[in-house]
Formats: sequence, C-alpha cells, structure tokens
Amino acid sequence: MPFKIDPKNVDNQQIAWLLRAIAAAYTIKNGPYFKIVAYNNAADEIEHLTTPITYLWQQNRLDEIPNVGQHIKKHLDELFRTGQSKHFNRLLGDIHPAVFILIKVPGIGAKTADKLTKHFKFPKKSEEKIIKTLISLAKQAKIQQIAGFKAKSQERLAKLAAEYLADISPKRFLLSEALEVAEPFISFLQQHQDLIKEAVVLGSLRRRLPTVGDIDIAAKTNKPDQVVKLCSKYPFFKEYETAGSNKARIVLTNGYRIDLVTSPAFKFGSLLQHLTGSKFHNIALRERALEKGYSVSEHGIKDLRTKKLHHFDNEVDFYKFLGLQWIPPELRENKGEIELAERFKLPQLIDKNDVLGDFHIHSDFDISTSHDLGRSGLKDLVIKAKNLKYHFLAVTDHNPKKALASDQKAGLFKKRNRLIDKVSQQFDFCLFKSLEVDINPDGSLAIEKNLLDLFDFIIVAVHSRFDMSSSAMTDRIIKALAYPKVKILAHPTGRILNKRKGFEADWPKIFKVIKKRSQAIEINASPYRLDLPDDLVRLAVKTGVKMTIGTDAHADKDMDWMKFGVWNARRGWAGPDDIINTWSIEKLKKWLKK
Repeated sequence: MPFKIDPKNVDNQQIAWLLRAIAAAYTIKNGPYFKIVAYNNAADEIEHLTTPITYLWQQNRLDEIPNVGQHIKKHLDELFRTGQSKHFNRLLGDIHPAVFILIKVPGIGAKTADKLTKHFKFPKKSEEKIIKTLISLAKQAKIQQIAGFKAKSQERLAKLAAEYLADISPKRFLLSEALEVAEPFISFLQQHQDLIKEAVVLGSLRRRLPTVGDIDIAAKTNKPDQVVKLCSKYPFFKEYETAGSNKARIVLTNGYRIDLVTSPAFKFGSLLQHLTGSKFHNIALRERALEKGYSVSEHGIKDLRTKKLHHFDNEVDFYKFLGLQWIPPELRENKGEIELAERFKLPQLIDKNDVLGDFHIHSDFDISTSHDLGRSGLKDLVIKAKNLKYHFLAVTDHNPKKALASDQKAGLFKKRNRLIDKVSQQFDFCLFKSLEVDINPDGSLAIEKNLLDLFDFIIVAVHSRFDMSSSAMTDRIIKALAYPKVKILAHPTGRILNKRKGFEADWPKIFKVIKKRSQAIEINASPYRLDLPDDLVRLAVKTGVKMTIGTDAHADKDMDWMKFGVWNARRGWAGPDDIINTWSIEKLKKWLKK
C-alpha cells in the first residue's frame, strides 16, 4: 500500500492515520512492542495538534511535538520532502488497504482486520464500502466460519461496524479542540486594541458542551469592516469562505472554520446573550419577555407598547431588565434556570479556584500495568500540582497485569509506596496512595483482596465488556463497590466522546449505593471523556451523592484538564459542597476512613 501525499495539502488527521497504520503493520508482523506504542502515541499527539504539522516541519519544530522521537521524525521529514517514505511503504506494501480502514472501528484490532481481509474480498478504497462489506459478511453469517470466530463475536463485529458507520458522518469537535482553535484567534484579535475592545466565544462553545458543532466568535468593535479585513493577517488564515461588512467565515490552514460576528459596544451584551443560546433557553426567555410586553433579539429588548428598543452593552443588565439574575452560560439549557433566576436563587456553582487537588493521576512508576503507563515522574507531578496551588494529589496508576503473582504485586506496591513517601516528604506535599483497578465482568476486582490494605483508597472502573445489559452492568458495578478501600467509581459510563457511547446502567440504584457507603462518583475531566455526563451530574447533586473531579492525567501537562471537569460539573449544577476536591486534607482523611 504505497502511501503518497501532497505536502502542501496534507492535514494532521491524515498523518495521524498513517502513523496508526504503521503501528498496525508492526502489530500484524509481530514487530517490537515499543515501536507499536511509539507510533500510536505519536499519532495521538499529532491528531490533536491545532497547528498544522507541515507548518511545524517547515520551521524545523517537529521536536516540539511530544512522543515524536528521532526515528519517527526522520521518516516524517522524508515524507514531507518527497511525498512518501520508503520505510513506511515497505511496511505497508503487502497489507490489504482495507485493514487500515477496519482498524478505525473501535474494538477491531489489527490482527482481526488482517485475518478478515485475507479470508474475504474487501474493496481497496471507500471507507463506507469497506465498513458496509463487513456488516454484510456478518449478516450472512460468513465471519463465524473462520477459525477463531464465533456467532457472538460475529454479532459484535456487526454492531461495532454499524455504530462506526453512523459516526462517519460529520462529527462535532471536542470542546478542547474547539478552544485550541478559538483561543489563539481571540488572542490575535485582542492584540489590536485600537480596533477590538473584547472578543468572546459563542454558542455551545461558551456553554462548555463536551462537543461543539461550530466555532463562533463575537468581537466588540466600532470598525467592523476593518476587523473583517484584519482576519487575513492571522498567521493561520487560509481564505475567506464568506465575508461581509460586519461578519465573516474564515478557513484556517488546518482546515478549521471560524465564524466571526462583530457588534458595536452599546449592544454587545444583547448579541452575546442571543448567540450564546441555547435555543431552548432563548425560546423560554422570549416567552417570558412577551408576557411582560417585550420582545428580545440580538439587537436588544423592545418595549412592544412604546416601540422603544433598549440596548445593552453587557449581559448582566440584559437579564436584570427582564427581572432576572444573570445566568451563567453553562446553565442556559431551559432546565429550570430561568425560574430560579426570577427568584435570584440560582445555585452557587463550583469554580476552578475551589479545587484543592486531583483524584486521578497516573505516574511513570512501572508496576507492570495492565493499561497505559503514565509519562511523568512523581516529582514532576508534584511540582505541577504546587504550581496549580493544590494541597494534594492521589496517585492512581492502573493495576498490574493479572499474570503477576500476588507477592510480586505486593513487592511493586511497597516499592512504589516508599517512593511516594519520599517525594511527599521532599516537597512537603500530601500524596495519597491509590490505584485504579479494573472491574471484571463478574464484578470482582483485578487485584487480590489481601493487597487492598496497601493503599489509602481504591478507585474502580470498567475497562472491558461494555456491551453487557443494563441490569448486568449495574450488578457488576455494585459488587465492585462493596470491596474494602473502594471510594471512587471512575469514568462511570465508559464513554469516549465521538468514539464510544456510554454503557447503560441503573444509575439511580448505583447512586443510592454510593451514597449509603459514603463513596463518590467521578467526573472524569479528560476532554475525551467528560464522564459523568452533565445530566448524571445533576442527578448526583439532586440525590446528595458526592463527586470527585479527576483529570486521568498521564503526563503533568494533562493536569490542566481540570478546567474541563469543572465546566462539566457546572453544567450539572454542582457547587463546591458537591465536589470533594474542595475539601481540606483533614476532612478527606476522615472521609477515607468511613
């Protein structure tokens, strides 16, 4: 499968896909494990770059990309210079091209894809046709005829392929991706204070939804035409898709689009409120205004009796005019916020400054983990925590592989505990000894019960068999929560945004158990998860279930993800009292003993 590119037109997603193809080729050919990991890690980093990788290459800055080592850098350099890499083509040449489409389906590994393409005739091109071929083969019960496949695995493949096919349609951006595009552009605009007084993101991005459909930005200016022209000076500007006297849609060199709208200062608050949404919040607000004899729009609030149009340069005054408390953007979903704002009874929402620590951190201490190892040492994690003004961290590396004997695990845990104590003393910083432990399909934990006392507490999580029935998954989780030392249920629904839906479970029943046992449920702050979903956060708040926010950081830089967890908590109406990251160390220690 020779892979050729046009260096002028290739994007980050194509390069990430190519590196995953290389990792798959190494897997199929039983190549070195470290190379498989290296190429997958490099693909992860490049996939989420907002700067075009070709731009970094032109400036000789590939070294700035984490996990792109010299070996990969050399091949990328050849690729960008010549349009292809001899090494890549040599690895890919004898593998059916459909393999590299099939492995995009979550749950289908390289060797499975290779086996399928060797037994059946797949198209060489067209992602949609390749996936439809797999579904068709499964429906005809042909896959189960291959050695190693059964009817159940065939059914699973069909389900995974169908879900992926549905997801191929245009996707919403992750909140983090959209912000990485929007924030540098806003910084660029705000450098021109002679033209622009303020620039703010709009829509679902401002309301901090986990995924967003568009990147919309409002600029406060009295010179709209000059601001529209200014866009072309942005370093990553590619072209105008549309441009008017006071608004524009621009295309960036990385393929993202930004919709810019301008407004004079005197009615900026009205525009900001209208274009923040949500649609349902605005409809309810409009109906309330009509009852009072007003109509609302992006231009202001019009008195229907006098025909006078009232303008607002800020949102606080806009809501005040309607007799309402200002409503934080995260709450604007028409879920009762307007009724509470009318009584000035909106909840106090958690703020990032309330957070005193992180409950979900992975270090690079190798305990033969069953999953991915962290990439930062304990010292670097503590230094980062102190810079964030934290009081504590919980070190929650994944449990070791099951193949290790119990005494081997104990030895690794004790060695790790000594290191944690040493670093804690060196930096005079509180480090909790914890572990993220897999919940097996039968509800047992992937670690011996006699080893649990080596930890201050345990967090448990489902990492496999997401296709269980709701009742079976509920029983599985509740059984795991009964183990001693278990205090937190991590990334509870198992969802991965834009890739995997969360599994079903009886959450009210699980919440009841968690509350009774004085445990907590996690809001996973990874921008790829944001799990609990905000509707379940609100259910937890209503039922009095305590929550933690954990970044699930695998490197010190990932600890900056805390803001995403806080935003998700705010969307679920959570206040400081609902989140135990706000507790003092003394209070936490008492809770851990309950």
